[in-house]
Amino acid sequence: MKVIIASRLKELRTQKGLTQEQIAQICNVSVQAVSKWECELSYPDIQLLPLLAETFCVSLDSLLCGKTDNLPCEKEEKRNAAALFPEEDMLPEDDVLRIVQCRGRKLLGKAEYDPKVQIPLLLPEDSRERPLQVEVWGSASLEGSVGGSLSAGASVCCEDVGGSVGAGTSVNCSSVGGSVAAGTSVDCNTVGGSVMAGGDVDCNTVGGSVTAGADVDCGNVNGDVSAGSDVNCGNVEGSVSAGGDVSCGNVTLSVNAEGDVECGAIAGGVELSGDLNCESIAGDVSVEGDLSCETIEGNASVEGDLNCQEINGESGL
Repeated sequence: MKVIIASRLKELRTQKGLTQEQIAQICNVSVQAVSKWECELSYPDIQLLPLLAETFCVSLDSLLCGKTDNLPCEKEEKRNAAALFPEEDMLPEDDVLRIVQCRGRKLLGKAEYDPKVQIPLLLPEDSRERPLQVEVWGSASLEGSVGGSLSAGASVCCEDVGGSVGAGTSVNCSSVGGSVAAGTSVDCNTVGGSVMAGGDVDCNTVGGSVTAGADVDCGNVNGDVSAGSDVNCGNVEGSVSAGGDVSCGNVTLSVNAEGDVECGAIAGGVELSGDLNCESIAGDVSVEGDLSCETIEGNASVEGDLNCQEINGESGL
């Protein structure tokens, strides 16, 4: 059996895409030593042969004599993973389902994806029952439910989510067990936690507070509501602050708005630039427009018309 290790070393190294410098590093020798091996000026120490065979994923017979074989190689898998994922995107050993994008044979990192490309994915049938965590590098449209949390670099559209949802742009889901945070809009059914969005929020029942850069259109909210524009919701277990108009049910704390307000009972005070039409107010009122209500427990300062059956504090027009 003819020993052809010199040419075999160069052949295998080239096939694996490794440099002489990398082989030298693996074997803890100089680059000059590796060069001499491949030029038949010297041979590797016999103790290095198993390490070289493992590096190239071949048997000793194949390394020394050119015998063809295919062996599983854990080192190669790790090397391929390192080539796929840049150092800043290296992934932890966890149970997270990650949805990524490729351009040709190149895997796009978190900062390289095209947010306009929405990746479709059919989730396993048991994904609702188990705490599956999903991370999307880009945008995705998921068919099925997520038992755990869901995060996306851009937009995400899905069915039920057992945990929280976070997205760089929009979120469109059914029921969410945890909180929702989005860079732009949120359109969901029931949310168990709080909702925070840079744009509009359109939900049914919200278990926590709601913060939106634009409009809020919700059912009952079990927390504060803050909107850059209008608020239209059911009962609010907290305060309401709006850059525009407010239309809601009962409010357990105060109301502050730049526009008009129409609601039920307000357990706190009211301060607004427009008109106010409500059932009762437990605190003080300051209105630049007209005021119409049944009972005010505190003081009332109204620049427009005042139509109220009972004021227990002081009133000023």
